[in-house]
Amino acid sequence: MLYPKLNEARTLLGLNDVWAFRTAGPEDFPEEWMTAPMPEAMTMAVPASYNDQKDDVNLRAHYGWAVYQRTFTAPRSILGERIVLRFGAVTHAAEVYLNGQKLGSHKGGFLPFEFEVTDALVPGPNLLAVAVDNRVNYGTLPVGNESTVAFFGSDNPGIPSIELAKTRCKPANKPNFDFFNYAGIIRPVYLYTTPRDFIRDITLVPSIEGEDGLVDYQVETVGEGSVHVTILDEGRKAVAEADGPAGHCRIPNATLWQPGKAYLYTARVTFGDDVYEQPFGFRTV
Repeated sequence: MLYPKLNEARTLLGLNDVWAFRTAGPEDFPEEWMTAPMPEAMTMAVPASYNDQKDDVNLRAHYGWAVYQRTFTAPRSILGERIVLRFGAVTHAAEVYLNGQKLGSHKGGFLPFEFEVTDALVPGPNLLAVAVDNRVNYGTLPVGNESTVAFFGSDNPGIPSIELAKTRCKPANKPNFDFFNYAGIIRPVYLYTTPRDFIRDITLVPSIEGEDGLVDYQVETVGEGSVHVTILDEGRKAVAEADGPAGHCRIPNATLWQPGKAYLYTARVTFGDDVYEQPFGFRTV
């Protein structure tokens, strides 16, 4: 998965802002919150952890689902392109809806994920809703204990323990780690475009041979077109070129990456109308 970039072939729009927000239940969330603006919503900044933004013990101790919403309008100029919605990370699971249509789900709070939304976007306002689950268990990273009953003490020691359990126990996360279980849309959200025929992924493997640098490359594409790779130095001068979806480039007398002089080359990859540039350096240990 390539990191989204703005260039002559690709548009990049940030959806980071103040979103509408509400906590939901421990096991699910209202389906109507996916299709229409939520009533009595509070504001919440994205990206950030929702349980660390406001002076509210209920947010701090929330267990289960919460829902984010925002409305945005995509420029008409991008509606003919391939359009992708990308989340940097959502802790720990997410259900994503656009205009009431479920785009998909993701589990794992520290990895990016994305959905193609070319056919789901509409001209004018679009409603994006993201349901977030902060529960941890033996199947999540970080790991949480399976027991979800938290015991809260009483100001009246005369209450029998069984009655105390009935009135003062409620579901809660029981982390099996030594830091707070922060949750929410914790990394940036982007809308980006590519041409319909596009570069899906680029793999670069730099190595050193004598005074020269070698770059083995592989370019994964979708659609029709030919791949061309140009290696640029830091002055944007072409120092090597190659054609084809896989191959290698040799850079004579390569400048090495080293502490205090972190020299980077750039692999400029073109495929039809699409362009992507990936920095890299030469260093072995």
